[in-house]
Amino acid sequence: MDSEYEDPLDEMHDWTLHPFLPIFHEIAPLNPSQKYTLEDCLFTEELHYTVQVVEDKLVPVYLGDTKNMKHDLTGASLPSSVDYSAFPIYHPREVQVPISANSLPGIPRKVFIHGKTRSSFFKIVYGGDIAREILTYQRFAWLNSIPRFSHQGLVQDDDGYVMGLALSYIDCDRATLNCIDGHDPNFSELRQKWVDQISHTLKHFHSHNIIWGDAKAANVLIDINKDACLVNFGGGYTKGWVEKGKV
Repeated sequence: MDSEYEDPLDEMHDWTLHPFLPIFHEIAPLNPSQKYTLEDCLFTEELHYTVQVVEDKLVPVYLGDTKNMKHDLTGASLPSSVDYSAFPIYHPREVQVPISANSLPGIPRKVFIHGKTRSSFFKIVYGGDIAREILTYQRFAWLNSIPRFSHQGLVQDDDGYVMGLALSYIDCDRATLNCIDGHDPNFSELRQKWVDQISHTLKHFHSHNIIWGDAKAANVLIDINKDACLVNFGGGYTKGWVEKGKV
């Protein structure tokens, strides 16, 4: 019965991928005893193929590879006017990435900087202006009363491109305020706690002329201790919360 309602697009994908199965089986699995780094994730080898029809059969055709090449969409060059001397600089090979189920994460999040025991959050940088966000985190370094917003450094490649930011890791299992039903009685006592925490943080920000423009429930993490933490200071804004020109 289920096959009668199978998505035609999924069927097409299965049909197209089938001749590639022997190629997939030849790829060596990850070595669980090896330490993998951001360099393995960000500069991983890519094999490019197309398919051709030969005698009514799909046949994979190898086009080439892009070994050790940076992805065009990742990394940003900082303008010379930006002073980021307060940031420790780490090469991607100095940042270890845990593997799970013998696979590397597509976008690494939880990482470990060489020589440090505590985990960090890796925020990947895509092409564009990240100067504002870097300056904001630099100002957070002066706000010692809110240690959760501390930066731990920049990840920079051999060509000087900033591939990402290493930030304090918040153990939240991807839970945000957006995931929580505000009317659920199980959270009745926590609601006021979160209001107080968010209000206190915003008051502290505003006293230092820091604007949290992208204010929305999805940018409030709820950690394993049921504490609320604001994130995302990349310069975005939520309409109706703050004027775009002030972000």
